[in-house]
Amino acid sequence: MAADISVIGALNADMIVRGDALLDLEALQHWSSAAQIDLRAGGSVGYTVQVLARMGLDVRVSSC
Repeated sequence: MAADISVIGALNADMIVRGDALLDLEALQHWSSAAQIDLRAGGSVGYTVQVLARMGLDVRVSSC
């Protein structure tokens, strides 16, 4: 099955935390509370792929 477009490049992951997360990095390492955590494609490749997919294109990603 062929894609409409292939995007090649470095792909990062963005972690989105929704909840009462602490702002202090030291305290955050020991934090435990209810939260919703989402991983999203990030970086220039990830953002480009998201926009192209929203436009209805069949997109493939090649990354390392």
